[in-house]
Formats: sequence, C-alpha cells, structure tokens
Amino acid sequence: MPSLGAVSLARRGDCHPDLQRVLDRAIHFYDYTIIWAFRDKVAQDAAYLAKKSKKKWPNSKHNRMPSIAVDLAPWPLVYDAHPLDFAYMAGIIMCAAKLEGVELRWGGDWNKNLTSNDEGFKDLGHFELCLPTAEMRKYA
Repeated sequence: MPSLGAVSLARRGDCHPDLQRVLDRAIHFYDYTIIWAFRDKVAQDAAYLAKKSKKKWPNSKHNRMPSIAVDLAPWPLVYDAHPLDFAYMAGIIMCAAKLEGVELRWGGDWNKNLTSNDEGFKDLGHFELCLPTAEMRKYA
C-alpha cells in the first residue's frame, strides 16, 4: 500500500486539517508526493519568479499557516510526467475530497467546469480548499 515519506509527512503537517484528511484518504488509493504546502516569502518569491505561481507573497494560498493549498506529484516522481498522469491523480484527490466532505479546487480546472481546455494557467499538481468566506477571513 502507498504511504507518504518523511518529507511529505512533514509538509502534510503544514496543511489545514481538512486538507490533511483528504491527503490521508487519497494515499490509500494512489501514491503521490507532496511538493509544497506552506511557502515562506523566499519560497513564494522563487515560485513567482520561476513562473510556477501567479501570486506574489503573501497572496498565495500557500502563504498561510496552516496552508490551504498543496502541490502534489505522482510518485515515483518523474519530471517529464505526462499531463494525464496529473489528471488521473487529480481524479483520485477530488474523489477523496468528496468522500471527506471537503470542497477543493484543482489547478487544472480553476473554474470547476470539468474541463481543462479553457484554463489560461495550468497548475496540474495544485489543490486548494474552497473555504466559506467567514473561515477565509481567519487567513487574511
């Protein structure tokens, strides 16, 4: 059975409890690694400069503690993984979220219309919580 390694477990600990529940359920069905959860200013600035994020510090959902966003990749990590590998992983993660009663948004379908061909910026490993407005104020 798949399991998270030490680095992924540490990053999981930086995630919002709802996100942790999703990650814990999904690992039973699919092996993935956690690339990012919380990003400090240095890491966020680097992600922005590398065009891996559209947001500057502190405006990313990765810049809150606990993090309300997580970046995942299929395991074993293959740097030239096909987008379909990420889409398959996203299906597992989104299903786990549904089973946990957690609403997520995936970076391959930002507008949640079940298609990826209308997205200007694709971040196929990115998942973020869709928290109610009152809960979001805690992280502002």
